[in-house]
Amino acid sequence: MSTINSAISVTFCYMECLLISTVFCALMSTKYKISQPMDYIITLGCAIRKDGSPTPILRGRIDRALAFEKEQFEKWNRQAKFVPSGGQGSDEVISEAESMKRYLTEQGVPE
Repeated sequence: MSTINSAISVTFCYMECLLISTVFCALMSTKYKISQPMDYIITLGCAIRKDGSPTPILRGRIDRALAFEKEQFEKWNRQAKFVPSGGQGSDEVISEAESMKRYLTEQGVPE
């Protein structure tokens, strides 16, 4: 019985350490500042709506990429190229990358 309790305790402690380290890494990544200009900004895909428009989560990713590019331009006077990525699921009318491309174009990013 004590072996089972020990195994459960060790597993619980291990999972707790994983959770704490994940939270720590997430917080540290938000503090990261770039030290040189980037040539490309890759935006990972996410599900899109039935009409082909980005969902709020995907729109947030694109908006953050736009803000990053603006910050970079203000700091180094260099523009980056956007690289939207993402395939087309069986329930999607267009690919996620195409949806992001359309959204970026609507926001004034040249094709």
